[in-house]
Amino acid sequence: MVDCSNKNIHLFFKYVKGELNRKEECLIDRHIQSCEDCLFNFAYVEEIYTKKHLLSSDEKTTFIKYLSDPIWKNELEILSKDIKQKVKQEVKQEIINYLVTNHPQINNNFIDKVDNKPDSKTNLDKNNVIVTPKLKQSKQNIAHKTYSVFFSKNQYLAAVASIVIFTGLSTSIYLMINKVSNQSQPLSIITPSFSPTPINSDSKSFIDTIYSKTINNTSSTNNLYEELDLAINGYLENKDISYLNKAKQIAMQINNKYSDKYGVDLVKYYELAPLDSFDRLSLSRKNMLELLDQPPGDNYKKALEQSLKLEKIFFQLNNKIEFYRTKTITNKLHTMLYNYQSSESITKEGLGFSIDNQYLFLQGYFLLWEAKKLSETSSFEKSEELFQQTIHIGKKINLEDLVTTAKISLSTLYHLNNDDLKCLETVESLLASAKNMKKTRIVALMQIAGLAATNLKYNDLSDQYLKASLELAEEIKKPAYIARSSMFLSLALAERKDFSASEKYYLKSINAISNIEDEKTKSQSLYLALGYYGKAKLLEGDFLQASETYKQALDIMKKLNINNSLQLSQINQGLALASKELKNNEEAKQYFIKATYYANLANESKQKDNCLLSFIPSPCYLK
Repeated sequence: MVDCSNKNIHLFFKYVKGELNRKEECLIDRHIQSCEDCLFNFAYVEEIYTKKHLLSSDEKTTFIKYLSDPIWKNELEILSKDIKQKVKQEVKQEIINYLVTNHPQINNNFIDKVDNKPDSKTNLDKNNVIVTPKLKQSKQNIAHKTYSVFFSKNQYLAAVASIVIFTGLSTSIYLMINKVSNQSQPLSIITPSFSPTPINSDSKSFIDTIYSKTINNTSSTNNLYEELDLAINGYLENKDISYLNKAKQIAMQINNKYSDKYGVDLVKYYELAPLDSFDRLSLSRKNMLELLDQPPGDNYKKALEQSLKLEKIFFQLNNKIEFYRTKTITNKLHTMLYNYQSSESITKEGLGFSIDNQYLFLQGYFLLWEAKKLSETSSFEKSEELFQQTIHIGKKINLEDLVTTAKISLSTLYHLNNDDLKCLETVESLLASAKNMKKTRIVALMQIAGLAATNLKYNDLSDQYLKASLELAEEIKKPAYIARSSMFLSLALAERKDFSASEKYYLKSINAISNIEDEKTKSQSLYLALGYYGKAKLLEGDFLQASETYKQALDIMKKLNINNSLQLSQINQGLALASKELKNNEEAKQYFIKATYYANLANESKQKDNCLLSFIPSPCYLK
């Protein structure tokens, strides 16, 4: 428990309710003896749970921001119904008194409707609701003032009671009841740090909610770089100088707006290109753009062969710029195939070329895949820094694809480093602005959100995201995506000890993996599925099956030449644990030695264990 700002509050509730085992309770006991903040927080939580502490007005109205946090929502049941009602009525009366005093325009009818409003905001007739900005602002001012006063007096986080209050009062605080058209929108009483999609709906409506934020889920809107590609393609296909003039205008715009010489120099090349090379250039550019648009998980090995072939063609045609643009694809594919040494040399060469010639467009993509490689082989800090640089370039040149791709990878990086709140915030912000986002990216984002929600113990939200991602993956008929969504669902359910459902989704993931065409991609998916299944079997107590599964995963990793020290450490440790339970003590000893060896290598490269994606059961939620 390193961070003591507020992350241990939910553990204290579990402790008081008797939901932790003895080892976990001892860890908390030792920690609070050395941490004054946590000792104070624990005592306060205990007082609230045992109903010994009477909440002040400040405490009742302070922690509005926690309304959207499912951790706190899950703890509401600790308060009895009579306390909930008493607290809610007290604050309701305080707010009504304030409104009557400070807003004479509010009449008795409004007060009556506030008093008689059902507890659940889902029962409110949304066709009869409008927001009054002035009242909203007044409410926010009250909250801000109370918030400041409270934090000047108290440093602990005991926000549970305030959620009861504000859940019950959701819209009555600053909504006025009037007749409006059917165009009224759902309303929220606050703007939280992130706003998860409602979890009380089935997968279809959940996906529809996300789709409502999109215009077209198949391709990105055109930007200047795409317009440049279209103009050059038109010139090559039609041999019409007007297309080249259009390309020249766009290239000048790119240079003037972004200080990026990529377009200007590319157009210069095509101005001098001989006519007899047009057909070959046109076909090569078409193949290059198809590779760029290829979704993850589809035939990486075959795509790499095509990319290397295109590199040779552009080199022969002396088209250096698109030779290096193709190298960004090659770089990506080497990274996805774990060919890190090849990726590293390409990045070094490509970044040098891009920076020397002031090609921001190419620089951004070389940085992107270098950051991705480092996220798997190096420190979190270095990879995060490169992702942020990539996002900065993407925003500077107004390239949504680059920004979105980097943010998706960055959210994954946050999850892998157990910063799941930051991960969920990043993903939610992307989904909230999912305009024109491809369906494959929506699936990937929902998978990441589901994993983060699982780590945070937001089980309902996790189920919604992962099941919705699976349904959408099946809709677009992408076996690699179906396999991942099923795999993650199986893993999340195993962590909750729902082994029957976990088994069902594991078998579904294996079936989807069998439908992946590319053999290397199939093998990569299979060893991950087996690693997680071994973990599930350890949790279930089926040690013989766990041992056999881990050995299969290890064999595949050897064939693929995957030298991920952290994963190798985890699998060997899982084998050691299973062998020990099966009374194979000598075998267990050998596996423990290997696990320690790989763990030391992982520590040297600063690889960090993930709470959920580890191949062995991990109590890291106590950290």
